Amino acid sequence: MNLLSKACLLFLLLLYLSDLQGQTLFRPGYVITNENDTLHGLIDYRGDTRNAKRCDFKADLNSSVQEFTPFTIKGYRFVDSKYYISRSIRINDQEVQIFLEYLVNGISDLYFYADISQNHYFIEKSDGKLIELTNQSRTISVEGIDYIKESKNFVGLLKIAFSDCPQIFPLINRAKFENKSLIDISKRYHDIKCNGEKCIIYEKQLPVMRYRFSPFVSMNNTLLKFTDIAVYEDISFKMASSVSVGLLMNACMPDLNQKMSFQISAEFAKNYFYGTGYIQSNRAFEEVHLHTSSMKFKGGFKYTWPKGNLRPTFLIGANLIRFLKSDGRRIEENYSNSTITTQEYTDLKASNLLVGYNFEFGFDYSKLETYVPFINIGFSNSAGMGDHPDIGLYSTHLKTIHINAGFYF
Repeated sequence: MNLLSKACLLFLLLLYLSDLQGQTLFRPGYVITNENDTLHGLIDYRGDTRNAKRCDFKADLNSSVQEFTPFTIKGYRFVDSKYYISRSIRINDQEVQIFLEYLVNGISDLYFYADISQNHYFIEKSDGKLIELTNQSRTISVEGIDYIKESKNFVGLLKIAFSDCPQIFPLINRAKFENKSLIDISKRYHDIKCNGEKCIIYEKQLPVMRYRFSPFVSMNNTLLKFTDIAVYEDISFKMASSVSVGLLMNACMPDLNQKMSFQISAEFAKNYFYGTGYIQSNRAFEEVHLHTSSMKFKGGFKYTWPKGNLRPTFLIGANLIRFLKSDGRRIEENYSNSTITTQEYTDLKASNLLVGYNFEFGFDYSKLETYVPFINIGFSNSAGMGDHPDIGLYSTHLKTIHINAGFYF
């Protein structure tokens, strides 16, 4: 079984484990019935698109699941978090019944809905009419270069909706088509127009910094090469396969950007490198055996596609390799006057410290917020200087293709 097949099997196992952990999706919350009764219990917490279509509720962990769709209940809410109410809206000239996420309850209410293709925001004033804020984008070409231009129609719509409060127009002019900016505008309008009643913000409050950790397994194919040292430059090493284990930490500021994060990791690996070569000047065949153990540290910026359960990811960064052990054995066979002379040397060692770059492509399986399996494939290139006791300085180069699999928690 090759390296890729092993990694795929490992990822499928992680997906299976995530399904076994399905009960962790249920969080404390309550349902508001059409008779205005409140049912306290647990609600299945999913992504924005799924939450808008249905509410799966159970009284406790051992109870059976009750499925509610829009207008079979008035709404539902997670404790100290997101709040959804049944509403009818028009999307692409069609009437749709959904659970709208209630962001702001004030003189002017603000709602949010995300479908597969885009985000939708709605404002409702005292007349009960929903006004959709739109922000279409189109591609324009300037001197052969394509640019994405946003219509920013929502800016004009906000000014119309809040025409009785021109004091907030400068804030509207700087508005962004996102939760935080639109919530700030709605709250500011409420604070100016209302003399006592507090504006209620239902949006989930995100932490300033969020950290996630993950154990992972890495399957590596590594190519070794020495340069600037004549006795080893002609040695051709075979690709070395190894398995390493490690731990990583991912940090992001979700209130600013949920797509970008910073990630660092440390992993331990053992490698066996085998190489052969022929030194013309000495008329000698070389056979090299090198056993190493090392710690590899990586750090970089990770981009994660923000929607869907299977989310593509990309990471680019730098790495540092510290060899903890490097034991080499070189066997030299000299041919002279039909005589074969064999000598063995133990002077081969990899450079103690290598630095380089790495990048990775992969997927996060975000079906569960608290337990996210991932898989990625990447490449790293590292090099460092060493000091041979007889010859002097030389360079060690490592190129590695790796497949990582693990899960964030």
